[in-house]
Amino acid sequence: AAQAGKRELILPLLEVMDDFERALERANDDPQLVVAGLRVIHRRLAALLAAQGVEAFDSRGKCFNPLLHEAVDTVESERAEPGTVLDEVSRGWRLGDELLRPARVSVAQ
Repeated sequence: AAQAGKRELILPLLEVMDDFERALERANDDPQLVVAGLRVIHRRLAALLAAQGVEAFDSRGKCFNPLLHEAVDTVESERAEPGTVLDEVSRGWRLGDELLRPARVSVAQ
């Protein structure tokens, strides 16, 4: 059952990999076309993750929470309260209510 579940996820990922390979083959072509292709790939990958119940969460402007965030930098800021997330180095991800990966963030001090 676990192998079948992996197969069900991996097959759509292979389609996304094919799209990336086609985009890389065209990397020296018109940059606007390459960017458009990358946007399509991004949407397909986001839809695939959403279909599996995986969602990113936004942290900017929120209060730092060690259960959801990993502080990778602190920044002096006059525009934000200390402990406020200023920027995301990488987004956090959830699978339903489960944290898959904390957001890596810069925090106001």
